[in-house]
Amino acid sequence: NYFISGHLDYKFCNNLKNIFKCSIVRDPISRVISHYKFMVFKSKSTPEKYTFEMFINDEIRRNRDNLITRHFAGLLNEKKQLLDKDSQQAIKNIKEFDCIYTLENWNEFLSEILSTFGFPSILYSRFQQHKYNFSFSPKEEDINLINKYYNYDFLIYSKISELKNKFTIKKDDKYNKNICVVS
Repeated sequence: NYFISGHLDYKFCNNLKNIFKCSIVRDPISRVISHYKFMVFKSKSTPEKYTFEMFINDEIRRNRDNLITRHFAGLLNEKKQLLDKDSQQAIKNIKEFDCIYTLENWNEFLSEILSTFGFPSILYSRFQQHKYNFSFSPKEEDINLINKYYNYDFLIYSKISELKNKFTIKKDDKYNKNICVVS
């Protein structure tokens, strides 16, 4: 039996047959801030040397903005500016998943997966935590940058939040006991 998990592009998931496909999506603001802190840590820098605005500009320049939309549209590695049609493709693609939850509903997701598939009571750690040697608290202008440049991610997140209650795991579905968790 397989268990596939990770930050996977939709194109990867689209090729999986007879496998239960589910996803956890984080709200765009906390996702971008978390990614920024990780990039500061990874580059052995500080928020004073590598500002949030520099990070946002780098993400846009490298076509790494709106990562939620890029993942679901199958455009994660495409070097292009996103268009409205790309967000519409992402919305269409989210409907191909057996269930999608937001990180805020992690406990509900975990309970459903554990009981439906008969997994042991400990499947996955809720949070990957990094201990940073710096602190960063976003300012209003940082949040404004996210709101300005990640509008497609907010749209996709909103659609996922609306659809969440429509995704249900059917206990009588006969998957091949393989599962793919996309985060």
